[in-house]
Amino acid sequence: MPGHKSSTKAVFLAEQDRKQHQTTITSLQTIASLPEQDRQLFKNAKDTDDILTTSETIFYPQGGGQPSDTGYMKSPPGAAEEGTFAVESVRYATSSGEILHCGHFEAPNPSTFHSDQPVTQEIDGERRELHSRIHSAGHILGLAVAELKIPDIDEGTRAMHFPESAFVDFKGLIDGKHKDAIQTKVDELVQQDIPIHVQFWAWPEAREKCNISPDEMGLDPSEPVRAVEVEGLGAYPCGGTHVHSTKGVGKINVRKITRSKGVSKISYNVSPG
Repeated sequence: MPGHKSSTKAVFLAEQDRKQHQTTITSLQTIASLPEQDRQLFKNAKDTDDILTTSETIFYPQGGGQPSDTGYMKSPPGAAEEGTFAVESVRYATSSGEILHCGHFEAPNPSTFHSDQPVTQEIDGERRELHSRIHSAGHILGLAVAELKIPDIDEGTRAMHFPESAFVDFKGLIDGKHKDAIQTKVDELVQQDIPIHVQFWAWPEAREKCNISPDEMGLDPSEPVRAVEVEGLGAYPCGGTHVHSTKGVGKINVRKITRSKGVSKISYNVSPG
């Protein structure tokens, strides 16, 4: 998430295309040994599952509406003993801000991993690519609605970018009659193959250029704002991963528009272009 302070260097914020990375283990423990507030982050994990932290990581932790990466950490080539840790979920620790990698050892046993040991991180590239496409599609959807200038509609700050449950919320009531126009505008923006850039802006620049002010996002004003910009259309404060152009999302399908308590939710998914 943009502005989230962490003692773990989040490599993915500046190098979102990196799928493999060398780093160093900083701690290894079971979920049962975590503070209660951190154990609650891993709803489906067992107390015997392991938590591994590293000085740097390319694994995206769930947040900002985007699911976490999965993958592996392995002993480096040529190590005296080979080991593999399967990363099943990743979260920011509530207690410390560290990035926690939850999973289990596949081979041969945990004794091959210890603090200060180098490891090679490998993320599931297909999963990351899908999540990046879905997240970028949510931004494109928001910008498409803004381009249509539907009266009394403002984009909210709530969105979800999970497969098959993705949506973007808007303040105000969007009538169902606008669905076809939104789909047409989204299709136009995708076909234009507009570049998508990750930017790091000072707060005054972010306030000027972002469609949603960083003041509304609960970010640390002492830190630069990480923003994702669709060139020439607009930008949002965002810590997620993205494709490099609008065409990279494939096909965006506007599924439905629902309305409740003054808020409209546009649900969508993506498919190959």
